[in-house]
Amino acid sequence: MAKKDFQGIIRICLTLLSRRKTAGFTLVELLVSVIIGFMVISGLLFLVVELLNTDKKSAALAQTQQDMTIALDYIASDLEEAVYVYEGECLSQTGRPEDPSTKTIIEYCPGLRSVIPFPAGVTPILAFWKLDGVPYSTKSEDQFPNNCNADTDTENTCNALKIIRNTYTLVVYSLRTDNPASETWEGPARITRYQLRQYSNLSGMQQTQGWTDPSASGTSFQSWPRTTDNQAVSGYSNPTAYNEDVLVDVVDYGTDPEKSWPPCLPTADYSRTPPDALNTANNTSFYACVKKPTGSQGVAGQDVIVYLRGNAVKRAGQTGRNAAYLPKLQAQVKTRTVFNYIPPDLINTNP
Repeated sequence: MAKKDFQGIIRICLTLLSRRKTAGFTLVELLVSVIIGFMVISGLLFLVVELLNTDKKSAALAQTQQDMTIALDYIASDLEEAVYVYEGECLSQTGRPEDPSTKTIIEYCPGLRSVIPFPAGVTPILAFWKLDGVPYSTKSEDQFPNNCNADTDTENTCNALKIIRNTYTLVVYSLRTDNPASETWEGPARITRYQLRQYSNLSGMQQTQGWTDPSASGTSFQSWPRTTDNQAVSGYSNPTAYNEDVLVDVVDYGTDPEKSWPPCLPTADYSRTPPDALNTANNTSFYACVKKPTGSQGVAGQDVIVYLRGNAVKRAGQTGRNAAYLPKLQAQVKTRTVFNYIPPDLINTNP
């Protein structure tokens, strides 16, 4: 090949390489492409994050509503077994003074807060007596004694208990707003359950301090632990310990940001609990309307309407008290008992 021809081939190759180089992307084009790609990816990431946040909020609200439903169902189930449900005034410190002219159980109650040592930050909301089956549980201390004859002082009581197989238990549902540093709770408040059983140790027939029979002669459920004419029961002393279990912790605390719950109407028939004396913060997140006792014929299935509002704000990663994250529930319960009930047609019937 001639030298001239070789130089021509080299010249053609350089020309092609030069043209290929000028046909590539410029720096501006690359920058524009990067910016467009970044915007597309950012938009997709934003959409994914929003979807995740929405899912988190929905899940938090649904979980909170489920927790409130379970708690309300538990309270309702407990109330169905109630023998007597206290009116709001009877939960306060002073209770309701007796009527000096009649001294009947309808007018008088001593006030549970003066009897039970509620700690600071605990507001009793709903209190009632129920029949509690015995043995209480499978624990050894909650079982019947092996031999009722071992203690002659309690032999008759022990034998009778094995036949009756139930005792009266005082149950109090309260709203607790304190949050100790040693404990972690999600919501602004939590519902707790306190119970005062007859026996602290059934196997040893050891009666709980502060318990006295509310159905005994001369007393009543409403006047407990005193007699119906406001006299002390011999040998009685108030409970010294307050042991409670937390039922649910994602409960709201404060007034409803949108509207208030309906009032307890008619006021002549229903009592709101807790009373204003115990609800100085005007809290509406947990309260009840209790049907008042029906007079000398006793209690025949009291109606109780329970109102409950949860708080999913913290779970949903929100701030403030957005009403969208405050699920509200209510349930109406009729107690099953007909304890001490005399049909109205027989009240004034002579034997």
